[in-house]
Amino acid sequence: MKRAILLGFLFICALSGQGVEIHVGGSTALAPLVEQATVRYAAQHPKVTIKVQRMGSKAAMEALAQGRLEIALSDVEARPVEHGESYKVSHLILQAFVFVAHPGVPAAGLSVDQARDFFLKKGAQWPGTESLPVVPIVRGAESGTAAVQRHLTIGGGQDFGAHCQTRASTDDVLRTVSSTPGAVGFVELSNAMRFGTRVKVLTYDGVSCLARTVKDGSYPLLDLGRAYHRPSTLPPRVLKEVEGLIALIRDPDFQLESAFGNGGFPVQWYRDLRAEGLAPAR
Repeated sequence: MKRAILLGFLFICALSGQGVEIHVGGSTALAPLVEQATVRYAAQHPKVTIKVQRMGSKAAMEALAQGRLEIALSDVEARPVEHGESYKVSHLILQAFVFVAHPGVPAAGLSVDQARDFFLKKGAQWPGTESLPVVPIVRGAESGTAAVQRHLTIGGGQDFGAHCQTRASTDDVLRTVSSTPGAVGFVELSNAMRFGTRVKVLTYDGVSCLARTVKDGSYPLLDLGRAYHRPSTLPPRVLKEVEGLIALIRDPDFQLESAFGNGGFPVQWYRDLRAEGLAPAR
């Protein structure tokens, strides 16, 4: 009996000394913020190893369903009918999206109609030019960014026109836009910032994407960055660290310190806009 108790105690001690490994994957826009948080969290919790993989939002949700990720990062909302009621969502950050164009494009911005029609109808020309066709570059169906673009600027459940060129990643979109005269694409502000003057960030409906216009609700191309996890499928020790990491990212002090540098805005701004009736429920 004493031997059994001793073995049980040693087994528990061995388990408590083991590390926890967390796999995070998904939206490329959210990855920089999450990577910054993982460095801080791992420093505070040395027995926790966190691996972040950049992939599309849809691929991340599938990996979460298959047990290959503990946390999925997504630009878009996952419906319970698609992924099951066991998923828990946490709003991480308020994301801004922008249209970017080749630096040689003469336009400073897009109207609401242009942002829709350029991606639906073939044959558009850039205003102010005689022979510079619009070359729309988009992400594929697996992309959360593409879903956000369709929802915010096209609407009505419509898909992109067949004339649009599809790219596999946001970096591919930005590289193509930067090197193709007349090209235009839709990306997260965080990724546009990385490319600097290699692309031109356009206004939308006459409004520039600035901290001031995001906070006051006048810039409309906004959505939430989300983290999904499945509490019922995780061992208690893993669940504790998963929810600890998410709590760090959502911490107001961390958000103020880190969100702006990663092209995002504090999620509290979304709550404020909702309270003022300037943002839809998400």
